Amino acid sequence: MIRKMKEKFDKYWGECNLLMAIGAILDPRFKMRLIDFAFSQIYNEVDARTNVMKVRDALYNLFFEYVEVDHARSRKGTILESSSTSTHSVSKGKLVSSGLMMYDQYLDTVEIHGPLKSELDVYLEEGVFRGQDGEVSVEEFDALVWWRSQELKFNVLSKLARDVLAIPISTDWVRQLHGIKKPIMTYEQEEPIDVMLQTT
Repeated sequence: MIRKMKEKFDKYWGECNLLMAIGAILDPRFKMRLIDFAFSQIYNEVDARTNVMKVRDALYNLFFEYVEVDHARSRKGTILESSSTSTHSVSKGKLVSSGLMMYDQYLDTVEIHGPLKSELDVYLEEGVFRGQDGEVSVEEFDALVWWRSQELKFNVLSKLARDVLAIPISTDWVRQLHGIKKPIMTYEQEEPIDVMLQTT
C-alpha cells in the first residue's frame, strides 16, 4: 500500500509542476527565489538546476506569447485609429504623415536604443515584495490586487499574471491520484456518530 502511494506521489511530483511554479513566480512575495530555494530542497543539484531552467523557459515562452498577442492588438488598433482619426493631408496624391508621426520617426533615428529589458526581466530583477514589518507576509496580501496596481509598469506581464493566478487549483487531484471517488469531507461536514459507552 505504501509503495503504491509513493509511486503515485512520485509520478505526480516527479516532474516539476509548471503551473504551480509559474504561479509562485508571479506572486511578488516569492518570484524566482522561491523556485530556486524549493527545488534545491526537493531535488539533487543537477535535477534542481534542470527543473529551474524548465520553469524559467516555460515562463519566458508564455510571456513572449502574451507579448506577441499584445503587439498584434496594438498594431490592429493603431491601423484602425490612423485610418479613422489621423490628421493626414493629401498633397499631389501622396499621403503626408502628421507632425507627431514624423517626430516619432525622427526620435527613432536620433535616440540610441540599448538592449531593452523585458517586463519579465525587470520584474524578476526587483526584490521580492515584503510587508510593512519587512517580512514576507502570508495574510492580507492579494497578488491579483498587487498586479492590478502595477498595470502601468508591467502592462503585458500583469495580464499574464492575472490569467495564471486566476486559475482555480483544488485538491481534486488528490482524490483522482489515489482513486478516491467519495469527496473528502471537512470537519464541519461530518455527521456526528452516536457512541454508547457501557458503564459497569
